[in-house]
Amino acid sequence: MRIPVTGTAGAGGFKDENAHRQTGTVPWERWYFGNNHGVDPVVWTNPAIDNIFARPFISPRSGSIDRIQWYQGAGAGAGNTRVAIYAATSDTNLYPGALILDTGDQSTAADGYKTVVVAQALTGSQLYYVAYNSSRAVTLYSDYTQDYPILGFDPNPSGTFQYWNRELTVARAYGAWPANFPAGAAAVTTNITPAITMRWSA
Repeated sequence: MRIPVTGTAGAGGFKDENAHRQTGTVPWERWYFGNNHGVDPVVWTNPAIDNIFARPFISPRSGSIDRIQWYQGAGAGAGNTRVAIYAATSDTNLYPGALILDTGDQSTAADGYKTVVVAQALTGSQLYYVAYNSSRAVTLYSDYTQDYPILGFDPNPSGTFQYWNRELTVARAYGAWPANFPAGAAAVTTNITPAITMRWSA
């Protein structure tokens, strides 16, 4: 997994070079993207409201995360966002299964970093999904481009789509995350999921 930047963000959030400087005493190796990150300059995304977007990631090690963070670049106003982590159903059924973390409502009233304090154990080398849903249309920093295709290649790998992680999407009214991921999600081949980072507690 590629390691995201931390520090003081300018108006551009994760894209701003000022945000790439390490500040304080938090070890840089504790922050990770919630996906197998590739490289891209500036990418923003506008996920549709009342739709779940979930992206697979493999936990790089066992331990507990104590922060989840994403960046809202525009669209401040009344509304809420929720982020969740789901475990894969099994080692052979890779569809997302049981809910293991729900951040609860996070206000969209102001643009900027959204940082949520959590306490969640993850198992190394296990497949999980980080999922996003919102009641308000906002612009979020994204992190697609040449992610390792951990759920397999496009059957016609002649273009950019072969690199994406096969995000899943399913319509669902905004609210508390269900105990089990909704059935019937479809694969997405566009840049949708925001750049959601996680911090190891130690």
